Amino acid sequence: MRQQAIDHRTGGIGRHDRQHEIAGSDLGQWRFAKAGFDSTRNARPAAPFEQHQHLRSLVLQQRADSRAHHPATDNANPHDCSFPLHLCVDNLRCFAHPHAMTSVIDSHLLIASRDLARFPLAAGVDPAEIEGSPGRREINALLDGRELAGAVLVQRGRQYGYDNALICAAAAADPRLRAVCAVDGRSDDCGDVARDLLARPGVVGLRLMEPEKGASLDWLCGPGARDAWRAAADAGAVMDVHVFPWNRLAGLEELEKLLAEYSGLRVVLDNLGNPALEDGPPDFGVDDALVRVAGHRQVTLKVSAMSFARASKAELEPAALLEAMVARFGASRLCWGSDVLLGGATPESAIAEARQAAAGLSDKDAAMVLSSTARALFDLD
Repeated sequence: MRQQAIDHRTGGIGRHDRQHEIAGSDLGQWRFAKAGFDSTRNARPAAPFEQHQHLRSLVLQQRADSRAHHPATDNANPHDCSFPLHLCVDNLRCFAHPHAMTSVIDSHLLIASRDLARFPLAAGVDPAEIEGSPGRREINALLDGRELAGAVLVQRGRQYGYDNALICAAAAADPRLRAVCAVDGRSDDCGDVARDLLARPGVVGLRLMEPEKGASLDWLCGPGARDAWRAAADAGAVMDVHVFPWNRLAGLEELEKLLAEYSGLRVVLDNLGNPALEDGPPDFGVDDALVRVAGHRQVTLKVSAMSFARASKAELEPAALLEAMVARFGASRLCWGSDVLLGGATPESAIAEARQAAAGLSDKDAAMVLSSTARALFDLD
C-alpha cells in the first residue's frame, strides 16, 4: 500500500517499474534531512543545500533508470524526462513529516538589502550586520518554490530604524507579501506618519516597540502612540506590539487598557508576549498578565523561531511549547513567524523547524498556526 502511495504522489516515479522506485531507506533519510537533520550522523543538523542536492540526485537517478528501461521517454537533455523535476520534489515533500504539505506563511520575516544607496542603514549600523540576511531574491525563491505561501515583512528597527522604505517597496511589488511598519510612538507626528504608511499598497499594520532599554512607555501609550492606535483602527489595520522580558508586566498592563479602548482593532503580540518560557510545562511561564491580555479576542499571539530557541536553550522541546500554547489559547489565536534567525539559521531551516514543532498537532491546528491565522490576520489572499 505504501508503494502505491509513492507511485501516486510522485506523479511518475516508479510508475513503470517498481524496482526503480527510490529506496525506502533513502526516503527515510530524506525525511530527516528535510526537517533539518541527518539520520546517518546522530541527528546532526544538515545543510539545506546538501539536503536539496541529495534529493535532486535521487530524482535524477530515477529519471536515468526510467529512460534506460523505457527509451520512448528519452529526450535530448540527459537531465530531462517525461515529468519535470520540480513536480517530483514538490510531491516528495509529503514524506517529510505529518504536515509537510501544509502551506506556511511567515508572519514575521526580516529582510535586508545590499543596495545601501537606495535603502540606507540607520546611523552607526555596520553593514556587516546584514550579511547573510535574506533579501528580495531569496524570498522570491522561497515563494516561487512554494516553501512559503506568503509572508509578512516586519520592519528591522535595529538596522533601518523607522525608515520603512525597503519593506514598503517589497510589499508593493509582490501580492504575496505584506508589510508591518515601525513607527515612533514618542514623536508628535506619529499619527500622520502612520496614516501615510497605511495608505501605501501592501502595508497592513504598524509596529510599536521600546526604542531603547529602560524607555518610558510613551512608545506604547503616549500621545503620539495613541494617534497611531487611532490611525490603525480607522484603517482597519493590525497593531503589532513587542514587549521585552524587562518591561512586559508594565507593558501588558497598559496594553490591556488600550485593548479595551480599541476593542475592534486587531492586535498581534510578538514572541508570545515574552513569558518565562524556561519555566517549562505545563504553563511555560504564562502568567495572569498574559492571560488577561489574551482574554481579548482581538489578540493573536505570535510564536517565533526566537521562542523555539529559548525553549531549546532550556532543554525543552519546541513541539511541547507549541502544543501547550495551542491547548491554552487555541490554534486560531496563534501564528508563526521566523523573526531574528539565530546561530546560523536560515529561512529554510526556520520553516522546517516550525513544521517539526507542529508535527504533534492535528492537521487543522497545524494549518491554523502555520498559515491560516496569519492569512486572515494580515489579509493575505
